[in-house]
Amino acid sequence: MPVRDLGGSRLVVRLPDEKKLTKKQKKYLEPRLNKLNSDGEIWVIFGSSGGADVGGDYQELVELGFKGEDDGDPDMYSVPFASGVEIPWAHMVKAKYTDDNFPWMSLLWMMKTSTNWTFEDRPFRIATEEEYVAQMAWLNEKDKPNNVLTFPKVTKKVGTNTLIRGSAGKPKTKPEGFLRISVLMIWITCDPDGKSRNSDRPVSGNYCQLISSVGNSISKGPKPDFKFEAQGAAHELTGIDILFSYRDLVDSEQPAGEKNRDRDCFILAGSYDHGRAVGEFTLSQKVFKGMYEDCLANKRMQIFDLRFHNNLQRADGFTVECSDIEASDGNTNQMLRLKSDYDGAGMYIAEVVDRSSMSVTEYIEKMHFDPIFKYSEINYSLLSFNDSFIEFLDKNRARLQDGKVNHSVEFPPRVKVIPMSDADNE
Repeated sequence: MPVRDLGGSRLVVRLPDEKKLTKKQKKYLEPRLNKLNSDGEIWVIFGSSGGADVGGDYQELVELGFKGEDDGDPDMYSVPFASGVEIPWAHMVKAKYTDDNFPWMSLLWMMKTSTNWTFEDRPFRIATEEEYVAQMAWLNEKDKPNNVLTFPKVTKKVGTNTLIRGSAGKPKTKPEGFLRISVLMIWITCDPDGKSRNSDRPVSGNYCQLISSVGNSISKGPKPDFKFEAQGAAHELTGIDILFSYRDLVDSEQPAGEKNRDRDCFILAGSYDHGRAVGEFTLSQKVFKGMYEDCLANKRMQIFDLRFHNNLQRADGFTVECSDIEASDGNTNQMLRLKSDYDGAGMYIAEVVDRSSMSVTEYIEKMHFDPIFKYSEINYSLLSFNDSFIEFLDKNRARLQDGKVNHSVEFPPRVKVIPMSDADNE
C-alpha cells in the first residue's frame, strides 16, 4: 500500500530485498517500519511531523550500509519541507479516489514501478492538474461538499426563551455557571513523563467550539448562551487563542492566582479583537501525561468542562452571573454572563472540573463539525508555504485525523516571516 505524505522534511528510502538485509540492518529496521511509513519497497521518514531535519536518520542509514545521494545509484533521497525532488525510482502522486467518497484526493508516495492502485482499500488514479486545482473550490461555501463539515449553523428563534424570575419579578441569578469547550491538539512538545522539552508550552491546541452543557452527552445542539465583558462591552465568543502551561512545577507562575494554586484552571482574558479572547489552561503534569497518552491513541479532541464561580476570581470586580431560561420545548437552558467593573480587558477564572477525549472522526460524527477543515482554513496563509490549500488540508487531515503520533515529541513548523519595511526599522 502506498504511503500517505505528512509534509515536513522527508527522507525517502528504497528498501533492499529482505533476503539481502544484514542482521544489523534488520535489527534497525524492524521496530521502525510500519504500514503508515512503508509499503515494503520504500520507507518514508518524516521529520517529527513538523518540518524537523532528517539528517540524523540519513547518517545512521549510511553507517548501516545504505547508499547515500553521492552514490551513482542512490537508495536515499532527502526531500526538504515544501520542496520537490526528482527521484528516479519513486514519486509522490496526487491520487484521486474513484469511489467518489470524501476525501476525494490524497498525496501518496509509491514506487514508479508499482501496480498497486489502492490505498486503505480505496482504488485511485493519478489526478490531472486541472482536477487537483479544482479542489480549491472547497473554499467556496456554495461548492463545498455536504460531508465537509464546518461550524453548525444555528437559527435564532425570537420570543421562544423566557427568563425564570423570582417572587420579586427579578431574574434568578447564581454566582456559578458551567461551559464545555473542545480543543484540537495540534502539536505535542513534551516528553511522555510530562517534562517540557525545548518549550515552556507542553502542548499546542486549537479552539474548536462551545458545545453542549456540562453533564449531558457530547452531541450537536444549540450554541450555549454565553457572553463576556472586555473593554467595557459585552461580546459573544467567536474564538480563543489557546495556551497551555504547567501549574505544579517549582517556581511556575500562577496566572489563576495563589488561591487556585492546587486547582486545574482555565483563564479567559478578553482581547481587543472584538469577540476573540486568550484562554490559558494551567494544568498538572498528571493531566498533561493523560493528554499525551490520548494523542498516542489518536484521540486528538480534548473536551474540557469549566466551572466559573465568583469565589475563583482574582478580584472583586469580576463577577459571574448565571440565569436559567425556559425554552419553548419546556427544557431549561443556562444563560451565563461574565461581567467586569473595569474598563480594561476582563480576566475570568474557571476551574477545570472534568476532561474527556475522542478521535477527530468520532467528534465529527457527534458534532457535525470538522475541526481540521476549520484549523486549515484559519492557518493556511501562515503555515502552508508553497502548498495549495488542498495539499495543506490533506496533510493536516493525514496527521491529525488518520495518523498517529510516531514520535515522543512533535515540533511545530516555523510560521512564515514577513519582511519588515524600511519604516519598521526606523
